[in-house]
Amino acid sequence: MGLHTLPPVDERRAQAYREAALLTADWLVRNQVRDPGDANRGRLPGGYDLQTGEYLHSINWTTGTALIGLLATWRRTGRPEYLEAAACAGEYIKSLQILDAEQPRHHGYIREVTPQTQWGYPRDALTASWALLWLYEATGDAGCLRRVRLFNDWYLREGLALGWPLWGINLRGEPYINEHLEGSFHGGNAAYFRDYARLTGDDTCSEPGIRFTADHYRKTFLQPDGSLRIIHLRDGSGYLDGEDSPKYPLHWQRMHRYNDDFAAIGLLSAWLHYGDEEYLAAARRHAQWLLSEQHPDGGFGDPRVPPASATAPLLFLDLFRITGERHLFDAAHRAGEHLLTLQEKQTGDPRARGGFHGYSDDTGRIGQFLNLRTGAYALLALWKLEGEAPVPYYSVLGHGEE
Repeated sequence: MGLHTLPPVDERRAQAYREAALLTADWLVRNQVRDPGDANRGRLPGGYDLQTGEYLHSINWTTGTALIGLLATWRRTGRPEYLEAAACAGEYIKSLQILDAEQPRHHGYIREVTPQTQWGYPRDALTASWALLWLYEATGDAGCLRRVRLFNDWYLREGLALGWPLWGINLRGEPYINEHLEGSFHGGNAAYFRDYARLTGDDTCSEPGIRFTADHYRKTFLQPDGSLRIIHLRDGSGYLDGEDSPKYPLHWQRMHRYNDDFAAIGLLSAWLHYGDEEYLAAARRHAQWLLSEQHPDGGFGDPRVPPASATAPLLFLDLFRITGERHLFDAAHRAGEHLLTLQEKQTGDPRARGGFHGYSDDTGRIGQFLNLRTGAYALLALWKLEGEAPVPYYSVLGHGEE
């Protein structure tokens, strides 16, 4: 595949990206639980309220995204502390996986918060498995790959029990959570299964994992103008977008419109895996909508949606490499400049310095809450924007495609 070369990044801008990325990686390492006697060992700073001091540990998927960001930092710097922190985070994820013969229905599933949590969201568990997949690639830990395959078995057996992946599950045998709904956030699953296929050579999950995901996503959630619907009724009778509910509040819906959970990367994954140009066209359609929604300051949404400034550059840079359209590169860096304004730097608080402002999980307020959704994605975006070396994570490139 012929790819376009990224233009050089102005050294002032590149240095700002590097400094911000290292500040975030050090925030993760500094606040990671490392005490071998603590059941939280491996968890990272998931959220921090600057006004109240409330501190939250990372859960399955935020531990996973941070792990991947730490791997990117290790690749870029070669410093062992980042790989060690990633491996430690991987051990926590391993502790969440159900390997209990008395629970055959959920054997291989990765719990949401702690080893005793009795509910979960399969998309979050998939992100945790994604992190183990990349940890296997970095370290050769065969145990990570074995656990990824166990999760994949669960996903194909139970996660797809109703067709489009389940919204949420109970682990005590009760009905599924929101079993009547389909969420757009599963669109990125296609990218996970392509990464699994390209890293292992095992194509057995590709039809349900890549093709089915990409097809249903573009037909159900991606609109003709490139915008997204978020909540689809499983019976096909319509959507619940715009309905404010404690289960899916409006600020959460707005966030998912701009932060598509890597669904467009999933469409690009399907395009590369199957060669169908319709998938590329669909990804470009969403990118064009995002471009039309970008503000002059580089942000997205009104009010701004913090993680969108971290996820949009990942898509824009991949599409630039594929299409050569310069406006995508420029838009990625506008988003990067906005992203830099979200980092907490002017503080001596070790729980705050280096984190990124994001939504408070319960209210959607912005400005006082550091959130690992934004921080972990920002760490990856910053290394990709810096441009010194390829970073293969949350991308269809960077693993032998050049």
